[in-house]
Amino acid sequence: MPSSATDSSRDSLLRVAHVMPWRAIGGTEWATLRMLRGTDPLGIDNLVFARSDAPLVREFFEREGYAVELYDATAFDRGAVSYARATMALARQFRRAKVRVVHGADLAAGFVAALAARTALLPMVCHVRNPYPWLTPYERVWTAALAQRLVFVSEDARRSFGSAAKGGRQIAARKGVVIYDGVMLPATAGDTKSEAAVAVRREFGWGASDRVIGMVARLAQQKDHLTLLRAAERVVAECPDARFLFIGGCGPEKQELAHGERVKAAIAASPARDHVVYAGFRGDVPRYTAAFDIGALSTHFEGFGLVLLEAMALGKPIVATAVGGVPEVVVDGHTGLLHSAGDADRLAEHIVALLRDPARAATMGAAGRQRVATSFSPAETAREIVGVYRAVT
Repeated sequence: MPSSATDSSRDSLLRVAHVMPWRAIGGTEWATLRMLRGTDPLGIDNLVFARSDAPLVREFFEREGYAVELYDATAFDRGAVSYARATMALARQFRRAKVRVVHGADLAAGFVAALAARTALLPMVCHVRNPYPWLTPYERVWTAALAQRLVFVSEDARRSFGSAAKGGRQIAARKGVVIYDGVMLPATAGDTKSEAAVAVRREFGWGASDRVIGMVARLAQQKDHLTLLRAAERVVAECPDARFLFIGGCGPEKQELAHGERVKAAIAASPARDHVVYAGFRGDVPRYTAAFDIGALSTHFEGFGLVLLEAMALGKPIVATAVGGVPEVVVDGHTGLLHSAGDADRLAEHIVALLRDPARAATMGAAGRQRVATSFSPAETAREIVGVYRAVT
């Protein structure tokens, strides 16, 4: 519950510690924030545990009124003795905060918090938001063995976990549940002719009649901005009024920073550079998404694709990579068009097809908005999450 609640009112609630494993703001952080907002009215007192080296994550949740505790995530990577000490320290933090359930925001959070939760005699729930191919079977099984429940964001995420770890299929079947994320449905769809949409175009030096293809995603190795950039080069040759907008920050890790620089350098060197803008991190993403003509997600792997729901809720047709949980969100040919990973030609064809057939694009956008309304309710997501909490306490 946001910090405006009184201490006495909190005492009657179920306090849940949400352990955030990352240093940057991305889908995990936004999804967690939505979950906190949804479960606040359902008797949950939400407390965030952020890494001590992640000031942006701490500020992100504090700005929304949530109390944040800091923990030293790096201590878990310094060998067995350091891991044991960090585990005991985190367990003491849980007990001091009177936590009753620990919720790992993603699988990596489970690796640092699951044993601490067990040490504090607390139940552990862990979200699994991505297949994370770089995690070892040991890391997966370690978390799964200690957690009471695993919450998968898609059926594909559950299948991937089951195939990547020894005994994973049995663990996923016994402890796992699939709970789709949900998003609020705005009162109206995003009007690309509105003053707000025109203002977005003006912000980047574009005309009111230019068509915008937007992708919201961190500059991370998981996301495939370069395939979308190659597709953009083909699209602008056929549709000169097409504009591409990349929105998303870059994490502080060296690998992500280096990858981000490669993407930005590729944009600067591209023949389509005058049609492509990298806008960086933006806190008011819905304002920009509402101005999109097409919502895009080019990616190498994806557990779910929350940004797709956000675009669909605003009535945007989708072009996306058919990997992971994306086909569970986007119905190919109905709410959007899907392509194989790395296929810039097919991606370009899909974008051009929608730009040349506005009526079809509008029909897909309306179908996507209806799909969000009927299948991805944030209220239902919150109820299911609270059901998991109650089941383990």
